[in-house]
Amino acid sequence: MAGFHQIWALDLESEEVRPYAGNGRERIEDGPLAEAELAQPSGIVADDNVSYFADSETSAILSADLTSAGVVTSIVGQDLFTFGDGDGSADEVRLQYPLGIDLHNGILYITDTYNNKIK
Repeated sequence: MAGFHQIWALDLESEEVRPYAGNGRERIEDGPLAEAELAQPSGIVADDNVSYFADSETSAILSADLTSAGVVTSIVGQDLFTFGDGDGSADEVRLQYPLGIDLHNGILYITDTYNNKIK
């Protein structure tokens, strides 16, 4: 579902579709699933009790706890206007329009689209 600054969930058994994360406001703000703010969530991958997703508009990577705690947490990225091309620790990394994300052997791989890189 595009345009709502949210991630939606489809229950395969009941076929019910509902908002999963994000309150619909365009920005990046950590918090409980229904209160967190996202801009343009794109790629998503899950591992055990955590999903990881790229937010293209904020050039960020976030996680969402899949347990009952249900909290969205920024891993990389700070706001709509903090982007670039930088490597290092999570606080130092800069991306520009990440779209895809994958997880393999405990490592997240990110398509850093406008920098033409996989990080």
